[in-house]
Amino acid sequence: CKALALCGIEADEVDEASEALRDAIRKKEFAFILSTPAKGLPNERTGYLLRRLAAEHRVPCFTSMDTAKAVIRALHELKKSPGAENMTLQEYLGKAKAFASVNCQA
Repeated sequence: CKALALCGIEADEVDEASEALRDAIRKKEFAFILSTPAKGLPNERTGYLLRRLAAEHRVPCFTSMDTAKAVIRALHELKKSPGAENMTLQEYLGKAKAFASVNCQA
């Protein structure tokens, strides 16, 4: 939570999947869920439930702080560049491959 707060992102830490939390996930009240393993704590059941609920209700879920940071940075950059195009990795690689084949033939 502290790292997210430094980025200006409101976050709440939870240690159990209460019914209120489950309802919030079902209603998509979160932009995303960051579910990282708690070292030394037998909390796998809660983490599994959060990830499963996120997947079932199509709420983005990150299991790595590095991935969450990268996505947040990318979203900030996208917001700063109104004409920027977003695409899936597969679309990007397809365009890169097409670009490379055109430039290699010249």
